[in-house]
Parts: sequence; structure tokens; C-alpha cells
Amino acid sequence: MIEEIELLDKKYQANQYNGNKINHTNHHYTVISGEIPILLSAPHAVNQGRDGKIKKAEIHTGGITEYLCKKCNCYGIIRNYNELDDPNYDNFGVGLAYKEQILKIVKEKNIKLVLDIHGCNSQHNFDFDIGTNDKKNLNGQEKIVKILKDTLNTIGKTEIDNYFKASLDGNISKYISHNSNIPSIQLEISSKFRTEKQYLEQFIMSLQKVIETISNR
Repeated sequence: MIEEIELLDKKYQANQYNGNKINHTNHHYTVISGEIPILLSAPHAVNQGRDGKIKKAEIHTGGITEYLCKKCNCYGIIRNYNELDDPNYDNFGVGLAYKEQILKIVKEKNIKLVLDIHGCNSQHNFDFDIGTNDKKNLNGQEKIVKILKDTLNTIGKTEIDNYFKASLDGNISKYISHNSNIPSIQLEISSKFRTEKQYLEQFIMSLQKVIETISNR
């Protein structure tokens, strides 16, 4: 598992985590097709730009998302090239195009949930933070957050809207929930659960369980 995730993540690590252009028409994100109507997103798999400054990639979020999409047969979208923008902040240009592509998949494939995968450092007093914008991004489906929190709590300290609330207009979760009738959740994962083998395995198995539980509801 760990070796496969690391191998999948290599393309995002290329060019000092700036990634590589795939082609001239769709070079800033990779779309993964599936059958289960859940979509995983990793907008910070490569470096991003915000307000003229470069922010570092959230390590392994690309590989983790790609692995889970393939393992669970669900949909995915992953940022694969740094265009000096931020899909989870900008509401213009290729940053907006990333969100518009998610919305297109949501409508065409009848997606029931968008889970936006992020990484944070370990200085916070939690292992996972579930961003719901004070439940506004859930469109009334609060049971999904309970499933996610209860499962993640078995392996680490899990908070809701502690630090990363997904409340800005440019946030993917808020944009998708506002423009559709489905729940959209931002999940922040501490570096420990993305980079240390023991914890990464626990996280992958836990999120697989969440996806399977939600898809069978």
C-alpha cells in the first residue's frame, strides 16, 4: 500500500512539487473516473500560489487520493501542475476551472458527496479537522460527518470546524455545496497521517471504510 501511494505521488513531486504539464488543453488537473458516486479532490497535490506567494504542496495528498479512487472505484480530481494559483482560494482562471470541473462531474455523474483532501502540519492540536462551514456545506446531510468523525476518531483526534472551516467563497467545499444540493466536506490530515507508514496505513483503511459505508447508505 505505502509503496503504491509513493509511486502514484511521484508525478506530483516532479519539478520540486510543481508537477509537469500533461498536455496543452488539460494540464492543470487529472480526472479519475469511477462507478461509486463519491468524488475525492486533491487541489494541493502540487505547489500553489496565493496572493503572489508560493505555498508548498501538501505531501502525499495526490497519491493518497489517487490510490483511494482506484481502490474504492470512486471519482477523483487531482491538481497536477502549479499554475501559480490556488483552486481552494481563487474564483477566477484555472483555480476556478478546477471547481467548475468538479461541478460538471457532480451533475453529469450524479455524485452524492465531494470530499476535498488537504494536508496540514502537526502543530495543531488535532490529527484531522473536518471543515463544514458550520454545517452549511452539508446541505442537510449531517449524518455523513458523524460517520467520518466517528471512524477517524478511532485512530486519531478528530475535530469539526476547529481551524479549517471551508467557509471562504473560494473554498472548493463551499463552492460545490452552494452550487449543488450535495454535501461537500474539506478534510485536513496532519502530516503524521500522511507521511509515517503506520499512521498512513491506518488512515487509508479508515477512509476506505467511510467511503464504503457512505456509498451503501
